[in-house]
Amino acid sequence: MKIKRKETKKERKKNKKKRKINIGYTEIADIIYKFFLNTLLIKLVLQIYKISYQINSDLIRDLSPNHQ
Repeated sequence: MKIKRKETKKERKKNKKKRKINIGYTEIADIIYKFFLNTLLIKLVLQIYKISYQINSDLIRDLSPNHQ
């Protein structure tokens, strides 16, 4: 087993700063990612709804008896 050297005060401070920065960026990235995912999902649903609406209106128009 390797003996781990105790880090100095300076190193501890540096590492703490690094961790803080990393945590901040991952949280921001996570929020942005979720936001984009939600907008994409909404767009996709709207697209599907639009297509299905068009198909239904076409079907209704074709099946209506007074349509020539």
